[in-house]
Amino acid sequence: MVKKIMAGLALTLIVGLTVVPPVLADNHKKQFRQSPTIDLRAVVLEITTDSDAQFEIVVANPTLNGDVSLAGEIVFRVPPGITIYSSLLGGSGGTGIVQAPFDNQPIKPGNSLVFTFFARSQTVGNMPVFGSITYWPEGNMEAAQSVNRQFPVTVSAPSKRTDLPSQVREELEALGVQIEEKAASGVSSTGTDNPFGWATWFVILVFATGTIAVLGLFIMIYKIVKVRSGSTRS
Repeated sequence: MVKKIMAGLALTLIVGLTVVPPVLADNHKKQFRQSPTIDLRAVVLEITTDSDAQFEIVVANPTLNGDVSLAGEIVFRVPPGITIYSSLLGGSGGTGIVQAPFDNQPIKPGNSLVFTFFARSQTVGNMPVFGSITYWPEGNMEAAQSVNRQFPVTVSAPSKRTDLPSQVREELEALGVQIEEKAASGVSSTGTDNPFGWATWFVILVFATGTIAVLGLFIMIYKIVKVRSGSTRS
């Protein structure tokens, strides 16, 4: 009888030792002592020929969270015709579903960041833009939470700008990324590609005028020579 009791206690102890460690491990996963502050806001909700819509996502990790950093991902969903720009996207625009993770550079306790996004559109009308951020304690994605918001964007006129928004360009240049400027659509360029520093259109005009003058001179000389030649034969 005593042996059976001892065997039962030993079995219970073995099972207990087998189950407890994973439970303890789960309890030691990083958690926020104080919830981060997340704010999705619209700065500009109208898109015009020369003006972009602008959104900001403010993320703050309270100091009370000690050594628990904040990781996450920002997602924008836009209708056809709208393009999102941000330095988080490497300076390139995105359409449809745009993802911008910041888990590789988590926000440490006591710090905050403002993520800025710009939107342009080729389609006129009312365009709903959906923004969301999912965040979690670094290393513990199981504790992820999300904040979502819809932005009612009005497109008064199709965008004609082709250059990057100034804030995105400045942030990229601060990171050492060189940006090549592009002339806006519908705007004549004053760039030069000749040693005299003249605008391209002026060079073409001068060349065309000179060509016409030379051809006219040759025609005139040909007619004079032909007339004299006919007179000599006579």
